[in-house]
Amino acid sequence: MKKTFAIVGCIVTITACTPTQQKVEQSSTTIDSTLQIKIDSILQNKLSELDATFGQIIVMEVQTGEIKASAGTEPKTQESGLIRTASLLAALETKTVQLSDTVDVGNGILTIGKDTLLDHNWYKGGYGKISIQQGFSFSSNIANYKIAKHTFKDAQVFAKALAKYGYQVKDTNLVYNPSGYGVLTTPLQNLTFYNAIAQGAISDKIAVNDIKQALEYTVTDGLAKPAMSDEVKIAGATGTIQLPNGQYAVEFCGYFPADNPQYSVIVSINKKDKPASGGLMAGTVFKQIAELIMEEVSANVESLEFWTADTILKTNKELVALMNPLYQYVHADSLSALTFEKDLKWMNEYREKLCNYYNANQLGADTISPYAKADAVIEVSRELWKLDSDDSTMGMNVRNGVEYTRLVFQQFNEYAQLLDICKTDKQRKLLKDEMMAWLELEDLLSKAYTDCTYLKYWGGSYASPASSAGMLQIWESHISLYRKDKGILKNDFEAWDTQGLYVECVKELPVKCFLIKLKESIYEEEGEEYKEQLNTTKQDISQLSSKIKKWTTEHQLWIKGIDKCGIEDISEKYVGNMLVELSSIISSI
Repeated sequence: MKKTFAIVGCIVTITACTPTQQKVEQSSTTIDSTLQIKIDSILQNKLSELDATFGQIIVMEVQTGEIKASAGTEPKTQESGLIRTASLLAALETKTVQLSDTVDVGNGILTIGKDTLLDHNWYKGGYGKISIQQGFSFSSNIANYKIAKHTFKDAQVFAKALAKYGYQVKDTNLVYNPSGYGVLTTPLQNLTFYNAIAQGAISDKIAVNDIKQALEYTVTDGLAKPAMSDEVKIAGATGTIQLPNGQYAVEFCGYFPADNPQYSVIVSINKKDKPASGGLMAGTVFKQIAELIMEEVSANVESLEFWTADTILKTNKELVALMNPLYQYVHADSLSALTFEKDLKWMNEYREKLCNYYNANQLGADTISPYAKADAVIEVSRELWKLDSDDSTMGMNVRNGVEYTRLVFQQFNEYAQLLDICKTDKQRKLLKDEMMAWLELEDLLSKAYTDCTYLKYWGGSYASPASSAGMLQIWESHISLYRKDKGILKNDFEAWDTQGLYVECVKELPVKCFLIKLKESIYEEEGEEYKEQLNTTKQDISQLSSKIKKWTTEHQLWIKGIDKCGIEDISEKYVGNMLVELSSIISSI
C-alpha cells in the first residue's frame, strides 16, 4: 500500500485473552524437534534470498493450540496487514453485510478529508465495483474502510467490535485501522486469532463460516494465489504493509487442509525495500511448509484433487535460483509508466546476472551481445517451468503467467538495445516518450481485451486464461516491432520489409474490432452486474483512439529523430502492420 499519510502518533496495542492463547504460552514442550530444524532452514534460506531484517515462522496444531515449531528472531510488536481479517469478520457478525454484497472502490483512489487511501492497482484505474469477498481477496484498502465505515459508523464502535478478538484499540483512526495501521501485534497473537477461525471457535458460526470461505477464495482467486498447492487445500490471507521505519512487513497466515484444519501457520518477514508481496514472499513459504508437513504426518489423509500454481521441474537448482527473482519481481508489483525508471534499472542489473550464467555454463558463442546472451538464458529457463499435463483453467493461467514473466524481461531487453542505438539525449528522450505512450496504450488494451473476454464468457472459467493469452500476443507484437526497428536502425536490410499499410489507414481498426466483438458479446438477459461491466468496457474502448494516436505519433517522432535515410516511411508501415496484428488478436476473442 502506498501511504500518503503519517502514522498516527499514539499507536494502539493488541492483547489476546482467549483460552487458546493461554495454552499456547505454556506449550514449549510440544515442539517437534525434527520439524523445528526443517522450518528454521526454510526460514533462513528465505531471509537470505530477500535480504530481510526479520523473520518468524510458527506452526500450531489447530485443535490443541500447541506450538509444533517456532523459528526466527524474537517476536516483534508491529503493525500488520493481517488485521483486515478481523475487520471483515467483525463486519460479518453484525449481519448488515454479506460476502456477495457490492462495494465500489472506484479508480483505486479515495480522499477522506485530509487523508488519501490508495489500492495497490490505483495506477491501473482500480477495481471499480466488486464484491466484498473480492475486495478482501484483493487486499483493497478502500474496500476495508468502506465496509468498516458502513457497518460501524465510527471508530469507537469499530474498536469495541475488534476487542472481542483480543484486539484492544485505544486511539483509533477508522480510515487506516481496518487495513492494519495503528494496531500493534505479534506473529503469535495473529496466529492465535487465525487458529480460532480454523477451530470454528468464534461464537457466530455463520460469520466464521463466511470468513473461512473468504480465506479460501483469497488463495484460489486473490492475491494469495502463490500459496496455493496441489497437495493440500490452503486457506489464508496475505498482509503487506509499510512500517514507520520505511521497511515492509510481508506476511501470510492461514491453515490447512482448508476443509479439515489440522495446522495453522504464520510466516512473517520484514524487508528493507520493494518489491514487497505477502503472497509471493510469505505465501510461497507457507505453501512449502504445508506440503512438508502433510507429506510427513498426513500420509493417510485422502488425496485432494487440487491444481498447483507453480509446479517447477527443479532439474537445475542454479537456474531455478537465478529465475526466481525475476518471477517474484514481475508478479509482486504491476509494471507501469509510473515505475518505469526503477524497473529498467532492475532489469539492467538482472541482465548482468543472466550473462554471467550464460558465460559460466558456456551456453553458446561468447561473441554475441550481452542482450542476446540474456535472451538465450531466458529461453533455456522455460524448460524449468513445465507443468503437469493438465489443461485446467488454473493450468492455463499458470502457463500464461510464466510467459508473461518472460515477455516483461524481453520488452525491457529490447528497449535497452534501442537505447544504445540512440546517440543523443534528445533521441533517448524520444524513445522513452514512445515507451511511456505504449505502456499507457497497453494498459488500456489490457482492460478492454479482458473486459470483452469476460463479457463473452460471462460466468465461464475459460474467460481468465483466454484474456491472459490474448494479452501475451499483444506484448509479443510490440516486442516484434522493437526488433524490426532495431534491424533497420542497424542497417540490417533483411529487416527492411516495405510491405504494409500506413498508420492513417488502420489506426481506427483496433477500435472497430473491439466494437464488433462487444456487440457479439451482449446478452440481454443478463443482470445489473453484467450491464455495469458492459458500460465500463464501452468507456474503455471509447478512449482507445486517443491512446493509439498518441503512441503512433511518439513512435514516428522517435524514428524521425534518429535521422536514418528512408526509414521513416518503412517504420510507419511497421507500425501500421502492428495495428493490423492487434486488430487480428482482438478479432479472435
